[in-house]
Amino acid sequence: MVYKVAIADAVVAWLLMQIASQIFLFFEIPNWAVRLVVLLLIIGFPVALILGWAFELAPEGIKRNAKNFFAELKRRNVLQGCDQTNNLVD
Repeated sequence: MVYKVAIADAVVAWLLMQIASQIFLFFEIPNWAVRLVVLLLIIGFPVALILGWAFELAPEGIKRNAKNFFAELKRRNVLQGCDQTNNLVD
C-alpha cells in the first residue's frame, strides 16, 4: 500500500509543480513562490509515506494499520535499547 501512496504522491506532486511553474509565470508571481511550492511538496512526501504506512483506505473508511505500525515501533524501541546497553558496556 505504501508503494501506491508513493507513486500517487509523486505523480500529483509533479503535476502540481508543472501547474505552479506555468500559472505563476503567467500571473507574474515571484519565483520564490514556485520554490516554496516545490519545497512544501518535498517536505510532504515523507509525511504521506508515513501516513500511508500507518493507515489504510478500506471500503469502510480510513482504518489504522496498527499491526504493522506498532510492531515496527516496538521493534525499533527494542533495538534502541540494545544500542544503549552496548554503549554502557563499551
